[in-house]
Amino acid sequence: MGRSSHTHTEDAFFEELRDVLGNRCPRSVGPYEVIDLVASGGQGVIYRARDRSDQSLVALKRPHPLDGSNLERLKRGAALAARLDHPGILPIKSIEEVDGQIWVATAWIEGVAADQWFKDRVQRQSDLVRLFIRICDAVAHAHYRGVIHRDICPQNIIIRSDGSPCILDFGIAKSVSPEEVSRITQSANPVGNLLFMPPEVLGQNNSIADVRHDIYALGMLLYVMISGAHPLDNATPTEAFNRIIDGTVFDSGMHSGISNSIGAIIKKATSSHLDSRYRSVQEFVDDLERDLAGLPIHAVAHTKLYLLSRFLKRHRIAVTVTAAALITGITVFTVQAGAARTERELRLANTQTLSMILDFLDALGPTKQLGTVTDSHDILEYFGEQVFNLGSSRDSEMDLAIADLHSQFGTSFFHIQRFDDAIKHAEEANRIYVELLGLNHDKTQKNGAVLARLIGERRGRAESEAFTRSLIGDRPMNQIQVDEHLYNLAGALIYQRKFDEGRTYLDEYLLRVQDQPEEYSRGILLRAIYRNRTGAPELSLQDSRAAFTLVTEQYGPNHVLALRARLLSAKSLQNLERFEEEREVILEVMPRIESVFGPKSSELLQALAHLVICETALGLHEVSILHAEENVRLSIDVLGDSDWRTIQSRFVLANALLAAGYPAKVLPLLEPEIDRVFALKVDEPFVRHRPRYWVARAYNDLGRYREALEILAPVFDEPRRGRDERNKFLQLCKDEALRAESQALTRDE
Repeated sequence: MGRSSHTHTEDAFFEELRDVLGNRCPRSVGPYEVIDLVASGGQGVIYRARDRSDQSLVALKRPHPLDGSNLERLKRGAALAARLDHPGILPIKSIEEVDGQIWVATAWIEGVAADQWFKDRVQRQSDLVRLFIRICDAVAHAHYRGVIHRDICPQNIIIRSDGSPCILDFGIAKSVSPEEVSRITQSANPVGNLLFMPPEVLGQNNSIADVRHDIYALGMLLYVMISGAHPLDNATPTEAFNRIIDGTVFDSGMHSGISNSIGAIIKKATSSHLDSRYRSVQEFVDDLERDLAGLPIHAVAHTKLYLLSRFLKRHRIAVTVTAAALITGITVFTVQAGAARTERELRLANTQTLSMILDFLDALGPTKQLGTVTDSHDILEYFGEQVFNLGSSRDSEMDLAIADLHSQFGTSFFHIQRFDDAIKHAEEANRIYVELLGLNHDKTQKNGAVLARLIGERRGRAESEAFTRSLIGDRPMNQIQVDEHLYNLAGALIYQRKFDEGRTYLDEYLLRVQDQPEEYSRGILLRAIYRNRTGAPELSLQDSRAAFTLVTEQYGPNHVLALRARLLSAKSLQNLERFEEEREVILEVMPRIESVFGPKSSELLQALAHLVICETALGLHEVSILHAEENVRLSIDVLGDSDWRTIQSRFVLANALLAAGYPAKVLPLLEPEIDRVFALKVDEPFVRHRPRYWVARAYNDLGRYREALEILAPVFDEPRRGRDERNKFLQLCKDEALRAESQALTRDE
């Protein structure tokens, strides 16, 4: 926002300004005194003003006149955007209303509009990508707080004198009406920012605005930043409109200055199909950062040749020989095995292959540091399969070496949460160890401890407990040699609500590992879970915070245990009904969770569920529904449609919809789940009827009281034990039944 190039007397200035604004411009707006006109365009009029309270300069924007619904939406959007606090977002100081007209006051900044800044400077692609990532960081900050820009373009970005970007107009940009679409295609020049509008907006297909609208615009912005021009700059408005709708913007190819990998990323971000775009700005940024680091990107199919080329490009000196030899070794072994060479040759080839695989894994670095590096994940999977292809060598030493590899692969996959792959390798290692070494050998016990944790994650705590007990036999607690067995038993018992026995094993575990920061922190987090489940959330909060401090001091705030500690803090705050604090914790930790665990992780699903629950409790209904729908979509993608956690995400969405006053939307969401949940949880009384509670609430809200009573009847037919009378779910169902009965009686009277 630079100074105007004209000078005016006060009267002449206001005469011109009134002409621009249609005689609706006062000399002052609230606490602000007008100084001079800055700009007038498609989105409204901007002028410079001074805040009388502190004499600071502000920018005042008056959007073009809006009808009632759009006016209210702008008020809500600007009010929500006023809560954003990020150096890359122009802060809103206040929202004023004068004679029915909205004025938005923002801080005044000196800088150059991004479109001009890009044209004036020649920079390397990598430097522009880093600048773009800073813009994305600001957009992601807003998205996590439920604010979508909807008008991201170079004109709405200022580059400050220090080179930092600042985005304008968050919460102010308006949607496009059908009349405006018609005007766009019929005018001589594009109106507004047609070139950055996604096809679903121009197509008017009634799609609900979500973050992918901004992701499309960001993709186009990145193209313009690197190439200096938009691919449709020379098209007529009608041609541009049709090519955006048809998804043929890049049919003539990418600009020569854009690398193939960045071009693929831009195409994914600007796909004409919503589901093909990046689902979050963090996903978009992750691909860009991976490209900067020479890592494989998600926008390109991960063929083995592509993965290997990217891997060798990153590690030309250190790994080229090892990786090439590994491929050769596996190929040679396969050929030799197929040709039934002599036993000596077969053993030699097998030994060389094992050695090369171990060298290759060493080259990948510590598995705990892999995070979400997909190429390492895929390479692990590829070579893990080669270990299975080794089969049995008919030599016990070689078979034990193969078992060691399976055990290592099991641990590696466990650390990156590829549980099915981890279980497959750990079970194979367990089979070989038991056969060759026996149940009580140290290798069998340690591998078995890893396998027990995996079983708990994938098959349930009861099966994990049973497997652990098969490993330790009837040993008393003080004779259990592997500390991990104590942790596994404690966790399995606590999750099965066998609290007293579980706490005994947990106390013994904590006593043994108190001088091991990582293991001790893990135990403290399990104690936090125990305390949350036994009705002591304040103590649980103390434990989770203590674990976070310990892990952060030792390993930094992005360690997986530090992030899990923050999630547990959020759960404790939720149980304490301190929802504002819970929301702040989740908003602070969610970008780091997505970065460390990945955009398709169970931890991100937990964080989203927390966010929805606290936003619902705080009455932030529009934002909570937006996040709840994203949680369901992500759960289906990550876990599958019929997974219990996906079904639970629908319960969270149902709660948000009911709180917002949309009971009719709950019925098609959860009525189909009644039979499915019963079949899935048939052995768990009350749990198998969970959808009935939400459906009954929806019926009651709709005034369909008899149907509410009918849907709840099977819950009350369950056989009960004494402690079931304190079951929270049963009490909630009783409350809804009582509500339905009283309302039905009132209606009958």
